[in-house]
Amino acid sequence: MIFLLLLALALIFVSLFSKQLRARPLPFYILAAGISVSVVICTWHHTVFPKDFEVWIWPIFARGAFAGALFVIIMATGVFPNGSKPIRLLMPIRAHLSILASILTLGHNIAYGRTYFTALFFAPTRLSTPTLLAAVCSLIMILIMLPLFITSFKFVRKHMKARTWKRLQRLAYVFYGLLYCHIMLLTIPNAIQGRSGYVVTVFVYSLVFISYLFCRVMKAVSIHEKATASLSRKQAVGLLCGVVMSGLILIAVISAHKTVIA
Repeated sequence: MIFLLLLALALIFVSLFSKQLRARPLPFYILAAGISVSVVICTWHHTVFPKDFEVWIWPIFARGAFAGALFVIIMATGVFPNGSKPIRLLMPIRAHLSILASILTLGHNIAYGRTYFTALFFAPTRLSTPTLLAAVCSLIMILIMLPLFITSFKFVRKHMKARTWKRLQRLAYVFYGLLYCHIMLLTIPNAIQGRSGYVVTVFVYSLVFISYLFCRVMKAVSIHEKATASLSRKQAVGLLCGVVMSGLILIAVISAHKTVIA
């Protein structure tokens, strides 16, 4: 549920500031960098915040939640029909959103990497198997994200061949897949243990990412067939497939939870 609220917040941000972000992105980048540096400093120094701030505000940036919502919006640009209103709104600022999300994500990774990456390399037995795999996913994601982040800047992109740049950008699909795996590795164990809200979290994230996968494949097929008129129907089929798969994952998690209780 919190993810849906953050996604709504990210959409509001895009709606309100899309023109400013496109015209003058630097202040937004500086603000994101300031937030990331603050997250790193406060995390490393174990800063204690008021309870409400700790519960509702801090995880938005420290846990990379808002960055994740931005990445979902970036993902969505690959699903909507070409020439549609969402595409006209998002495509001009897609690179800017990617840079913002990457800066916020780096802050999250640096803040928590001091603990988890250190354990990964020097004391892996201290980590549970899901946490260990999540740390491995994070490391691979950073290696993928950095070149995507750097080449999102216009002054870098203009010095690259178009074909090379497009091939590099295809790594984003690997990044999205690893992001989903990372989230599931951290949330499914909590859902199985019956911790409040995690079952819903598993379902919502699965619905978003699996539906994206099916809808993106459907769009690729439609473009290949040059049948854009049928794209909306194929997207509906993709969304239905996402709902079914997410439901199956939810059933598996609930079944595992009942087994643990028994």
